[in-house]
Amino acid sequence: MKKKNPADKRKAPRIDYSVPFHYETQGMEYIGFMRNVSIGGAFINTNLWLDTGQEITLNVVLPERGYSRLVGNILRADPHGYGIEFVED
Repeated sequence: MKKKNPADKRKAPRIDYSVPFHYETQGMEYIGFMRNVSIGGAFINTNLWLDTGQEITLNVVLPERGYSRLVGNILRADPHGYGIEFVED
């Protein structure tokens, strides 16, 4: 049986967008690296250990939108980083 690709569950397409950004979680601020982004989420690289379901606030400059403060939850983890699902702020 073929294993389903997590990308198949996405509601919106992601664009490649490699940029460093600031993020906050549990009252502390860190720097990470965003690999891609969509209207519903993003994938980030960070050295910080994050838990599934943990809330995270991303402060990033997005194409055609400028500075954005996005709130999300850690949806999944893999050896390359974390998938974030954005939620209403």
